[in-house]
Amino acid sequence: MIGEQQLQVVLAAGGNPTGVICYPDDRHRGRYGEEAKRHMAADPTIEQFGFLEGTTHLQMSGGEFCGNAARVAALLISEQTGRNEGTFTISGYDGTVRYVVNGNLVRGEFPRYRYQRRPVKFQQIEATLVDLGGIVHVVLPPTVPFRNDKAYYQHLHGQAVQALALQDRAAVGMIWVEFRDPAVAIHPVVWVREIDSFFYESSCGSGTLATIIALDRPSLKIYQPSGQAISAERYNSDTLAITSTITRR
Repeated sequence: MIGEQQLQVVLAAGGNPTGVICYPDDRHRGRYGEEAKRHMAADPTIEQFGFLEGTTHLQMSGGEFCGNAARVAALLISEQTGRNEGTFTISGYDGTVRYVVNGNLVRGEFPRYRYQRRPVKFQQIEATLVDLGGIVHVVLPPTVPFRNDKAYYQHLHGQAVQALALQDRAAVGMIWVEFRDPAVAIHPVVWVREIDSFFYESSCGSGTLATIIALDRPSLKIYQPSGQAISAERYNSDTLAITSTITRR
C-alpha cells in the first residue's frame, strides 16, 4: 500500500463511480497502476481510478484522459480550496482544465483541445474515430444497435481495436448512439490498457465529447446508461465543455 491516503468514490451523472486518492505531489506516480488495480479488485463497481496530486493535477491510473474524472477532481479541488472556479491539469490532455462548481453541478471546460475526427471502417461498419489524445473513441452509427451482452460488445470492441491498430493507445472506447429527439443517448464501453480494465460505463464524459464531435453538433444533452444526462458543448472551434451532477456515493 502507498501511504495512508483515503480512497474516495465519487459519482458522475448519476453513476460512473470514480475512485480517487489524494496525494500532496507526484512522488508515487510510478505505482499508480498497481494501486488502482488493488482498489478496483476490492471494489469492482469502480469504473476508473485517478490520483489527485495536490490541487493542481489529476493523473489517471493509465495516463488516460477522463472527462468525468476531471469534473470529480474539480469538485474535490473546490472542497479543498474553497474556490468554486479554478484551473488544473489532467493526464491525456495537454491544455488546462477550467472548472465551475455550483453545488453538485460541475462544469469542466477544455480549451484549445487538439482532437482529430475521421471516418473509419471495420467489419463492414462505417464509424467515426474521434481521437482525444489520452483516449480514442470509435463512435458507431445509429444503425448499429446496442445489445447489453458483454460477449457481444467486448467482441465488437476487440475487433475495432485490432482492425484500427489501437492496441497501444492508453484507452479505447466504443460508443453506440441512439437518437431521442431532441436529445441523444449513448452506450459507452471503455478499455484502459495500463490496468486492463473494461467496463460498460454507467456514464462517460469523454464519450459524450466524442459524440458531439462525431455528430458535428455545437451542443447536445446526452443521456447516459445511468438515465441521467450530461450536457456537452463545442464552441470557438476548439473548446469542449461538459456539465452534469457530481455526487458522493
